[in-house]
Amino acid sequence: MATTTSTTPLFLVQFLLLLLLYLIFSTNWPMSTSANMVTKYHIHVINDLPESSTKLSVHCKSGDDDKGMQELSWNEEYVWGTRINFFRTTLYFCYIQWLGVKERYFVAFKAKRDEVRCEKMKNCLWRVRRNGVYFSNDNSTWFMEYPW
Repeated sequence: MATTTSTTPLFLVQFLLLLLLYLIFSTNWPMSTSANMVTKYHIHVINDLPESSTKLSVHCKSGDDDKGMQELSWNEEYVWGTRINFFRTTLYFCYIQWLGVKERYFVAFKAKRDEVRCEKMKNCLWRVRRNGVYFSNDNSTWFMEYPW
């Protein structure tokens, strides 16, 4: 009786290797992505509402990490850190409520959006003001991103 050698395991290994290489090289990842997976980014939500107004209620979370709710007085901030996951799907959103006045959700950290724009200082800064939520990555230049 003749013996035959199966090529299925070798074929499967080659296929998986090619698939892995395709997934790695077919994405638009910046060159520094591997560094971003170990880099810790800090997200700050700062109450910049009028000093005499009611507190700002902030509740931030991701799909698997609830940071909890905090009530911020004027100029207080809510800060947490995160790292970008391998697939660059790290996402945190916040529900903010200017107690008795306005409320909204906003995306506080999105890996594909913020890995580059927050990379220099490793901070994503958000100021909640009378007319909306402002973003900065350097604490000097602020841009309105989310109006009430």
